[in-house]
Amino acid sequence: MTSQAAHAEDLTEQNIALLAYCLGGIMFGVHCILFFLAARIHWRTRRADCRAPAAILLIGSTIMFILTATYKGVSTSQLIYAYSSEWKEGPNGPLLPIYYLRDYTSVESCATMSLMCVLVWLGDMLAIYRCVIVWNMNWWIVSLPIMLLISSIAMGTIVSVAYKDPATLSPQQLRSLINVAFPVNIAQSCLITGLIVFKIWHQYRVSCAAGLRMHGRGIGLLTIARIIVESAIIFTIQQVALFIAFYMQSPLQYIFKETLVPSIGLTPPDASQKSSLVPTKFLDQYNQYNLVYNTNYNNVLNPDLLTLPL
Repeated sequence: MTSQAAHAEDLTEQNIALLAYCLGGIMFGVHCILFFLAARIHWRTRRADCRAPAAILLIGSTIMFILTATYKGVSTSQLIYAYSSEWKEGPNGPLLPIYYLRDYTSVESCATMSLMCVLVWLGDMLAIYRCVIVWNMNWWIVSLPIMLLISSIAMGTIVSVAYKDPATLSPQQLRSLINVAFPVNIAQSCLITGLIVFKIWHQYRVSCAAGLRMHGRGIGLLTIARIIVESAIIFTIQQVALFIAFYMQSPLQYIFKETLVPSIGLTPPDASQKSSLVPTKFLDQYNQYNLVYNTNYNNVLNPDLLTLPL
């Protein structure tokens, strides 16, 4: 490849990286709006909804919002420095900003990578906790997702260290590890979402067998399942797209990477906003039916299922 062709590819990658930053900013703006709307919903219903799961998930969403804002701040600082004269006017002549953005050993790159890993792990922890609540605090149900999470934390830590210190792993070993880490994360996200949706679908069938139907305003269990799938699928699709772009060594990975971080924290407020109209009266009728007529306590629908910040 000639130097001119390489320079043209560098410019293309640089423009894509700049576009990715702008798209990430838009996604973060959407995240801010949904987060404050979800916080407003929780504040308005704080007296009626004071259960521990709702508080825990709200605190988790708040921490994710703070970490996402920190990530965006560090990313902005990195971009400003890359386009500043301090970097571009190097001792060996003018340098392209993309050269600094590719430097994974810099403080900003290490910080953004660490923040992204922590956000992914925190989001997975909240998803697992949400699944446990839906399954009536049955931790055995999430034993496999927990093992996948532990594997993800171990691999993510090794990858972060290897990027900071290239001597830790060879490029082939690092690439092989990343090629394993992505499918593990994707499988865990799909598994957790599937477990939650299956439980809601099962409860829907039980409620239909009990003769309960939705009337008036509000949304039912199948709509809740759809909300959860819609909210979770954004993050899952982006993980798949990022994995494909990384595997093909495409510069489009900048776009999926910058938009992935806001999407991690976007899921809980998005689902919370959509499910804010769930009628608790339906849950009360359903639980009363089981307690009075069936005395089947295993079929009582956990009220935290629909009222906690999803």
